[in-house]
Amino acid sequence: MSFEQILKRDLDGEMDTGEYRHDFKERPHISKGKIDEYSNAIYLEVGKSGSVHYVDGTETRYIAAIGMSYDTMISIYDVNTRNIIVCRAFKYGDAEKTALKWFVDSLRRAKPNLEARIIGMQTDQKEYKPMLSELSDFFAANKIKLVEVDLFGANLRHVAMDAKLGTSYNLLTEDRIFRPGELVNQMTVENFENALKSGATDK
Repeated sequence: MSFEQILKRDLDGEMDTGEYRHDFKERPHISKGKIDEYSNAIYLEVGKSGSVHYVDGTETRYIAAIGMSYDTMISIYDVNTRNIIVCRAFKYGDAEKTALKWFVDSLRRAKPNLEARIIGMQTDQKEYKPMLSELSDFFAANKIKLVEVDLFGANLRHVAMDAKLGTSYNLLTEDRIFRPGELVNQMTVENFENALKSGATDK
């Protein structure tokens, strides 16, 4: 059973919003110092949509999100062309839908081989089904293979996407492995939404 089928099955039932993770292998670590030194990294802000189209020879290799909690990182990567789009958002709104659709449509003539990742959200987040259902339907309709699902839990996430390889990394913001409990999210969803409105969550 594929990750898409597992996600669809769980969405149709009562999804357990404890840590919900499916991937082919454990996500490796990479240091922030390394990607800042050797590449022109892009850091996406919460509530903003970001897209990067990677072509061999460009300076940008990593697209990262620091301090993810109730927000989500969605990526689609084309194995054939090495083009990638990465969105970071709290809601799956018109901007994200339009960006993902444009990206997929722009590759149709190239007969793409698309891989998707969904990373983010917290265990006490209630309104997750509409977003995940829409994404699941979009992936199915466009023959996009879901290769990583990392949802819910109680920790902040620092994640970097490799625009050359299409893989994800745990980003070590202080260039060291975090101690147990160091990444526990201290913010409620209400506080997160208020901070988002005021711009306080932007990095």
